[in-house]
Amino acid sequence: MHSGYPPMSTPSSTVEVLAPPAAADDSAARWRMLALVSFGYFAVLIGMTGIAPAFPFIARELEVDYQRIALLATAFLAGLAAGHIPSGMLATRVGMKRVLVMGVLVQALANAASAFVTSYAELLALRFVVGLGASAFASVAVAAISAWFEKREITLALGIATASNSTGTAVGLYMWTFLVEGAGWRVALAASGIVGTVVAVAMVFAFRTPAHLTKLRGTSVTTHALRQTLGNRQLWIYGVAFIGVYGAYMSAVHLISGYATSTGKFSATAAGLMAAFIGLAGIPGSIVGGWVADRTDRCRRLMIGPMVAIGLLVVSVPFVAAQALWLVSIGIGFLMQFTAAVWSSVPHRFARIPHEHAGTGMGLLLTIAAVGGFLIPAAFGHLVETAGYVAGWAFAGAMAVVLGLVGLFGADVVDGQKGGQ
Repeated sequence: MHSGYPPMSTPSSTVEVLAPPAAADDSAARWRMLALVSFGYFAVLIGMTGIAPAFPFIARELEVDYQRIALLATAFLAGLAAGHIPSGMLATRVGMKRVLVMGVLVQALANAASAFVTSYAELLALRFVVGLGASAFASVAVAAISAWFEKREITLALGIATASNSTGTAVGLYMWTFLVEGAGWRVALAASGIVGTVVAVAMVFAFRTPAHLTKLRGTSVTTHALRQTLGNRQLWIYGVAFIGVYGAYMSAVHLISGYATSTGKFSATAAGLMAAFIGLAGIPGSIVGGWVADRTDRCRRLMIGPMVAIGLLVVSVPFVAAQALWLVSIGIGFLMQFTAAVWSSVPHRFARIPHEHAGTGMGLLLTIAAVGGFLIPAAFGHLVETAGYVAGWAFAGAMAVVLGLVGLFGADVVDGQKGGQ
């Protein structure tokens, strides 16, 4: 560790966090940067979800059972959990742009390499690497947006980026179904890699950080600042609160289409479209969530309420009629991204983390949440194998409700001002 700039708790750090952006960095520039980061989210989510339509084909070709297919999803999430905090620290040291580009490119190349695997073990290892790349991007992307939109439509901007998440999810779950069926799962994975590579190249040439925030181009990592960030109470409370809903959502995204087809409720194509509606519904959900949160300083309820509702929807999956699954999928997608847009503002609006450490702060949030993303789908797969779908969906939904209520112990936004003002 190195020293050389004031710790987060000193007035100089606070001044840097609250200072208005320089005029030269205003207007159209911030929206262009948001567009680039949003395209990054789009590519990363295709890389994450584009494999889901291929699961039945992979299972047949590589001769693996349902539980090991579920582990492909958890391997990705294990990579996410392992990479978030180191990626945030790396961004502080070498600069935000380099880590953003690195994250998109690593996951893209790992997806492309997945097209050439000859064994399940190779594919499992590459899914972990895809997760590592995605973690580097996700940890820093929120910090990048927060730096450009500081207290000026910040939650709306985060909502727009989250909408790109949802768009990538929808494309990966639905459009990639046609790629898998028409050209094969290997071509589909290679296509995910191509999309990510194009976005990485675009970011190399077009992305920049605000000129007045010089530390975002690289600075020292102090032990004190790191301790203040990783020990922040609000980050831990809201990270734990998100564990259950994140795991339940990941279970639904990756496995609801398999449930719908294996139970005979839908054809493979219809099930893929239904799963895609989880992502499509998240597009308006994230924008609405960001817009509403920008206009209130009572944001905690905008997270906890949707978390509980998502849990109840997940529990209902095996009990509703086939056609009602469309509404359940739409509800899960809309509410998840609604709350995610608000949740992503926790480092800035709830915890007041300085910009140069926001990547590490977001990395901590995502690492805590990834515990659920890793363990809950794995437990879901085990329960389905041993006790059936009712037990699996009930477990995932109950975790979302119970852990979501932990958010009641967290503070509301601490700036005391509406984000849109």
